[in-house]
Amino acid sequence: MPIRSSLNPMSWESAATGYRSLPCRYFPLPMTSNWGTMRTNWIIGGLLLLAATSWQGCVEAYFPPLDGNEKVLVVDGSINNAAGPYTVRLYYSSSIYSPVYDPVTGAEVRIRDDAGQSESLAEISPGRYQSRADGIQGQVGRAYQLQIQTAEGTSYQSSWESLPAPIGIDSVYPEVEYRQSLETSYDLAGYQFYLDTKAPPETNAYVMWNLEATYKYMADYVISFVFDQNGQRPFPDPDIYRTCWRTYQPPEWFTQTLSAQVSPGGLDRFPLHFIDTEGPLLALRYSLLVRQQVLTEPAFRFWDDLRKQAEDQGELYARQPYQIRGNVRNEANPDEVVLGYFFAAGLAEKRIFVEPPPVDFHIEPCGLITENLGYILLAPGDWPIYMGYNDEGVIGVAPGTGCLDCRERGGANMPPDFWEE
Repeated sequence: MPIRSSLNPMSWESAATGYRSLPCRYFPLPMTSNWGTMRTNWIIGGLLLLAATSWQGCVEAYFPPLDGNEKVLVVDGSINNAAGPYTVRLYYSSSIYSPVYDPVTGAEVRIRDDAGQSESLAEISPGRYQSRADGIQGQVGRAYQLQIQTAEGTSYQSSWESLPAPIGIDSVYPEVEYRQSLETSYDLAGYQFYLDTKAPPETNAYVMWNLEATYKYMADYVISFVFDQNGQRPFPDPDIYRTCWRTYQPPEWFTQTLSAQVSPGGLDRFPLHFIDTEGPLLALRYSLLVRQQVLTEPAFRFWDDLRKQAEDQGELYARQPYQIRGNVRNEANPDEVVLGYFFAAGLAEKRIFVEPPPVDFHIEPCGLITENLGYILLAPGDWPIYMGYNDEGVIGVAPGTGCLDCRERGGANMPPDFWEE
């Protein structure tokens, strides 16, 4: 795998938090969790606000009046040429100032194709509907439609979406690059990831990329003792919670139109996300899964417009926002606002593993509490409490910080099935 070096100051994402940092925002919008949640955050926060308000500049925050009782249905789902199951999420939007997850439960959700096949999706958790693994299968050239009937009897359906042929991914690779930062006296070093695609078809191909990443990390200290209702005793397996693996979705998604006329050999060095060395993501081992989805032109326009709106929130002179509606409608009331999109995609995937870049890391050390331990140890709500020795050989605790138990930083102490060393 090639690792190349260059100097190219650009916008960046901090590896210390996994959140996208924008220099100027019209409203706070955290980017978290997974691809479905990432899209959810933009749809719930961004689209509802864009539909209801307009504003100028970014010198001062503007808090528009919103009807807290208004509920807008949000639909998030897709089908592709890979094996199922396929998932559709249904929920109601909430205020961006008091976000809550308000799932649509008890609905009848069905995916059907233009050949007469259909499948009812099962509600596997509140608002989350899923097909069977051996159920309906996305096929290139077929068209698909989503049908919804809520528990209250309201019916919705998407437009028909054709499933385009996928385009292969040739390679995904990192290059060592640097980003200027206003928060440090030095340029931030890290990996900028790129991809090359295989040749596109003769006609235009509308492509979107989503990312999923997994990184290996370690707690700062080994567990030496454990304290619970039975008192303090040696911990039997000191290294069991030392090493973890955490999977997350980088917040960015990427769009590009491809054609044989413009790029006959495919894309070369298409930039994906940048990760700096201010956090643990690249410190031990990092895996990146790239999902390349070929969309219909209407679906592409939806996600491309949404991406541009998201990026504009970080610009001083952003374009005036506008409502970005999807392809789901209320059959009896087409004027009802419904957010989100149900799309069909030609999917290609590629996973890579990378070693740490040959640059300096600046990771804040973890500190153990070594004084007044009695007040901490005697709090039953925190049991079991793990104890370990710091670099000076002093016993200490750090409940909830991940200093001794790597799971407290969001990971699992068993590697995922795909992991390679």
